[in-house]
Amino acid sequence: MFKTRVAMDDGRTLTYYDFTTAGTPPPYLAAHQQAAQQHPPGGPRLLPNPPIMRWNPTLAEWTVYAANRMNRPQLPSKDACPLEPGILELPLNYQVAIFENRAPSMAFVPDDVTLPAPRNIFEMTALARGRCDIVVYSEKHDSKLAWMPVNDIYTLVEAWRDRYAELIALPEIRYVAIFENKGRDAGMTLDHPHGQIYSFPFLPPYLQRQWDQTMDLAGQKGLWEGVIEKEEHDQVRIIAQTDGFLAAMPFYARYPYEVHIWARRRGVCSLLEMTADERRQLAGMLKNITSRYENLWPGSPFGFPTLMLMNQLSKMNGVENFRFHIEFYPLQRSPDKLKYRASVESGTGTFLNDALPEAQAAQLQAIAPQEVELPDVIAED
Repeated sequence: MFKTRVAMDDGRTLTYYDFTTAGTPPPYLAAHQQAAQQHPPGGPRLLPNPPIMRWNPTLAEWTVYAANRMNRPQLPSKDACPLEPGILELPLNYQVAIFENRAPSMAFVPDDVTLPAPRNIFEMTALARGRCDIVVYSEKHDSKLAWMPVNDIYTLVEAWRDRYAELIALPEIRYVAIFENKGRDAGMTLDHPHGQIYSFPFLPPYLQRQWDQTMDLAGQKGLWEGVIEKEEHDQVRIIAQTDGFLAAMPFYARYPYEVHIWARRRGVCSLLEMTADERRQLAGMLKNITSRYENLWPGSPFGFPTLMLMNQLSKMNGVENFRFHIEFYPLQRSPDKLKYRASVESGTGTFLNDALPEAQAAQLQAIAPQEVELPDVIAED
C-alpha cells in the first residue's frame, strides 16, 4: 500500500491509496507522487463560518447545523460528476481516494475560537469540531462495492483503517463513523461509488446506547459474545462466516433483510486491532454480503438501496469489551416496495418489521455467492 498526500486548490487535503498484487509499482503512483511534490499538503482547512451544534435537552443529544451544505451537487450526470478523474475534486486517475468534504457537517476549528458560555441547558451551543471525508471506492463511475474485485475491496479496507487511525488519534475526536448511503432512495447525492467518514467530538446516541449495554453486561457473559452465540446456536439466520467474522440477520433485526457482520475475536473493537488476515477476511465478507443484496432482486427499479455503518470504538476505558461490527440497513422490503421509517418509528424509536428475520434470512442464504472469496494478498502487520 502506498499513501500519497496532495494539497487541493482550496486548502483541503487529498490522499491517494495505491495498491498492487503483482510486485510492480501501481499504475498511478508516479503521477500521484509528482503531484505531491508540486502541491504539498498544509494544515487543516479553516472555514469562515464553521458548523455549530445545539443541545436538545428533551433527548440529551446534540443536533449539528451546517448551512454550507445546502449547495451540494445533486445527482449530476457522469460527465459532470465531481468524483470522475479530471472533473473537479480528483484531477488524476486513482484506485482509492479520500479527501476532505467540500461542504462538511463538522470541521477543524482552532482551540482559541470559542462561543459564549450558555446560561442554562436550554441554550447550550458548541462548535462542531470534527472532520468529514469523502471516500471514493473506484474511478469507475458505474461500479458498486458489490461489483468490485475482492482485491480492490481489500485496498479499500486498508484505506479505511489508515484514515481511521489518523482521525481517532485527534484529541478533539471521540468517535469516527465510516458509512455509505447506497442508492438514491438512501439519500445518495452522487452516483459514483463512494462512502463517507464523519469524525465526531461526542459519542452519538446510538453508539452511546451500545456502549452502555456493553458495559452493563461486561461482568457477565458479555454482550457481543452473547449475540454471536445466539446466532451460532440457532444457525437459521447466518448468511456467511469465516474464522474471524460472522454475518447474520440478527434475531432482533429492525429493517427488512438487515445483516450485521461481527468480529469474532474479543478485543477487536475497531479496524486497528484486526490482523492482516482478519482484514483480508473482512474484505471477503463485504463482497459476499453486498453481492447477495445486488442479486436478490436484480430486476427491481430501486436497486436495493442500503445504509451501511461500521460501529467501532477506541477511546473508552474497557473498550476491549466492545466488538467491531458492520450494520447494513436495506431500505427495500420487496421487489417493488421500499421500507419507510414513518411517523411511529421516527417519533418513538420503536421499529416495525413486516417479517421475521428467519424467513428473510432464508432468501439471502439461497442467493449467490455461497462462499466467501478472499483477496490474494495479505499486508504485513
